[in-house]
Amino acid sequence: MFDPFIASLLYILTTVAFFVYYYKLIIMPTVKDPTKKISKMKTIFFYVAYFAAIIGIQLESNISAYNNKCAGQGFEKFLEIFGATIKANMIVFLPLILLLVAVKQLAYPFSYTFGSFFCGGDMMEFRKEIREQKVYDRWASKITTCIDIIDTLPGEFHKEFIEGKAGEDQNTNKIYQILCRIVMSKRIVANCVWFILVGIYAIMKSRFLTMRIECNGATQVIQPDPPVDQPPAETLNT
Repeated sequence: MFDPFIASLLYILTTVAFFVYYYKLIIMPTVKDPTKKISKMKTIFFYVAYFAAIIGIQLESNISAYNNKCAGQGFEKFLEIFGATIKANMIVFLPLILLLVAVKQLAYPFSYTFGSFFCGGDMMEFRKEIREQKVYDRWASKITTCIDIIDTLPGEFHKEFIEGKAGEDQNTNKIYQILCRIVMSKRIVANCVWFILVGIYAIMKSRFLTMRIECNGATQVIQPDPPVDQPPAETLNT
């Protein structure tokens, strides 16, 4: 049985694992080979598995809380608790997903902060490639940290140095791949942070909606008050 703290912790771990594997198995293959398209079925499978896992975590926690409130009636009210959990997640996650897709700037605050913490290795590789390929020195002089690599930079590099060139270089340019990798990793980290923050709210929301469900008959088992000590009866002298 999960209390809210354990449910939140499990949710955070599940969310981090989801985005790590999503980046490795969905995003990275397209970065290495830009001609390769993202598999829609694989993407759908990842999201379905993720939401099934987090709803399962919340459901376990909510049933436990309802059992405490209504003297073990959690499984009797399973469908209502399940509906409340689904409703809370739809209210919270659906607007977030739509906003992240429609308004890419929403990810910028976390992309520029948390996202920049995880691109140190890629930045070292980027600087090494720039040193080896002197032709890009002037263009790369404006890039000093991960924060300088914004979403539009790979497109600018592609247009200036790759677009219109014939041959294999269009798909295998090392610097272009590194830029794409940094941008996508920052975006994944930003989305992960958003999902964690909003998901914790979803856990609290689903718990709130669950606890509003009325019990059948008796509610929580009420312990009787302890007996009050009675003063000793006075003895009458005859």
